[in-house]
Amino acid sequence: MKETNRFPSTHLVTISSFKDLVSYPNDSDLSWHEKHLVVVPEAESATGEDLTISQVDLDSLIRSKAAMYTILETITLSVGILLNELSKFYVAGTFGSFIDPGSAISIGMLPDLPIDTYQTLGNSSLGGASMALTSCEHIDEIYSIRDSITYLELNVNQDFMNRFSAARFLPHTNRALFPSVS
Repeated sequence: MKETNRFPSTHLVTISSFKDLVSYPNDSDLSWHEKHLVVVPEAESATGEDLTISQVDLDSLIRSKAAMYTILETITLSVGILLNELSKFYVAGTFGSFIDPGSAISIGMLPDLPIDTYQTLGNSSLGGASMALTSCEHIDEIYSIRDSITYLELNVNQDFMNRFSAARFLPHTNRALFPSVS
C-alpha cells in the first residue's frame, strides 16, 4: 500500500505501508484477548455494556501513534526541516477529522506544536478528485505534484526503526520533544 499526501510546499513525500508496525499479536495466544480493563461499567454506558480496553487495544494504539509520529518526523527530516519549524499542519482524511490535536499531542501521536497550527481538511482526496474532474487546469497541477514526489522505503530504514522504538512510549522517550505535556 502506498499513501501519497499533498503538502503545501515544494517537497512531497510518499510513504510505504507500516502494516508490520501495527500488526496484532498471534491470534492463537488467547492471553492477549482474555484480559480487559473496564473503562466505563455497563450501568454508566450508553450501550448498556461495559466499555473495555484490552492489552491488544493498548498495544495497537501505542504502535499506531508511534508509527504516525515517526513517519511525520522522517518526512520532515527528509526535506531538511524539523517538526517544530512547521507553521501549519494539515490533518487530512475522515480519520483525521476526529483527531483532537491536544489529545494526540499528549500521547505523542502528533508533534507538540501550538494547537492553532493544526487545520483539519476532512476528506481532501474526494475534494481533489472533484477538482480534477471539473478542471483541466487541476490535471496539470496533479501531474506537477506527481512528478515532485519522493518515495521513502521505511521498513528498511534503520534510523526510522530507531525513532519508532523511541516513540513507543507516552509521550516519547525524549520528553524535550513534548514540552507542553506534563
